[in-house]
Amino acid sequence: MIKASMLDFARTGRMGPIHCGLPREDLRKLLGDPPNWAAPASSASRAKLWRYGDVEFHFFDLQNVGMIFSDHDNLADGGDTLCLDPWVIQKELPRAQFEADLAGVGIDFVFVHPAFDPSQSIILTIAKVNFLFIEKQESFGPPPGLCSWSITEPPSVPA
Repeated sequence: MIKASMLDFARTGRMGPIHCGLPREDLRKLLGDPPNWAAPASSASRAKLWRYGDVEFHFFDLQNVGMIFSDHDNLADGGDTLCLDPWVIQKELPRAQFEADLAGVGIDFVFVHPAFDPSQSIILTIAKVNFLFIEKQESFGPPPGLCSWSITEPPSVPA
């Protein structure tokens, strides 16, 4: 079992030894075979997404972790093999509270309003971890507050 903290993740972009760029087989060695993976792959070894609890690991090139992501009900549930201390991370956490929490532990961040949806905002930490917030509930939309987090490794550019 790997133990990690969402506080450390916000600060460093790492979940203990797990990070973007980690080879698929190294992730398997750390967490074991994924309990869930994305269809239509017939096996986990060919899947572009592995899921441990409510945490997803995306493989853009099928070789290395390209994104770590969660938008599920329990944003800090890593399943049976990734034990995450949630720190303050929970669905519907108000953005103002999260900003105060980050400031309180000395984590630098920027506030971004995505052009694609003015009802959303993003807190981007110095470690490039994105925390997506719903600012205003639209009809039939999710409630205000924290709704997802992610970190993405930029794609490599061929030489």
